Amino acid sequence: MSFSKDIKEEVLNNLSDEKELKYFLLGIKLLSKNSVINHSYFQKQSYLVEDYVFTVNDFTKKSFFTFLQGAFFSKGSISNFQKGNLHFEIRNYNYKNEKTICKLFASYSPQFKKYKRNGLTTFYLKKTEEILDILAILGASKSFLKFEKNIVESGFINSIVKANNIEILNQIKTDKAAIKQISAINLIASRYHPSLEGLFLEICELRKNNSSASLKELSQIFNSTHLKPISISGINNILRRAIEYAKEG
Repeated sequence: MSFSKDIKEEVLNNLSDEKELKYFLLGIKLLSKNSVINHSYFQKQSYLVEDYVFTVNDFTKKSFFTFLQGAFFSKGSISNFQKGNLHFEIRNYNYKNEKTICKLFASYSPQFKKYKRNGLTTFYLKKTEEILDILAILGASKSFLKFEKNIVESGFINSIVKANNIEILNQIKTDKAAIKQISAINLIASRYHPSLEGLFLEICELRKNNSSASLKELSQIFNSTHLKPISISGINNILRRAIEYAKEG
């Protein structure tokens, strides 16, 4: 069984609060294309999420955490810690609920990073301490201890401070570059620049929709939905040209 499945089974086995159960079910169904919940646990009783009328303001911190449990149970995954490449994510598959889900995730901690693909958002965490926090929030205490034990034994924890510092510096550079690029894109768009069409326009829109993504991540997102791929340098050239066009006045 994968580590993701271990966590999901533990979350399900710990589910006991009937009053909060509707938020767990909302987490499952809001992110899913299919409205049917196929799991023996929920076939024992009749749970009609469609009957729940709610707004983001109806959530408390506790109910949001229960919502996260359902969201991870339905559309979440975590990399196996033995590989050393830590990654936790929850992916939305429902266009209808995209805006509501994004607003909900933005309203509470932890502060997920995100990227868009085909108009839908994936929320993710990569730092060790963030993943430990989310395991605690999910109520997966056994998985938390197992995860913590393995990263300590593997020596991964010894390099985490250095790795985090590098990641922070890289993210600062990415954010500064993105702000400059998006400002340039908005400026040339306001002037109806003739270059804003075709591939140039697609890459500009991709950058605007993924302001915290690196050039590598932008390339990956683009290539996942296009037959003709574009390289990291190709992305960089287009964004550099956008800045040059903005300077032309």
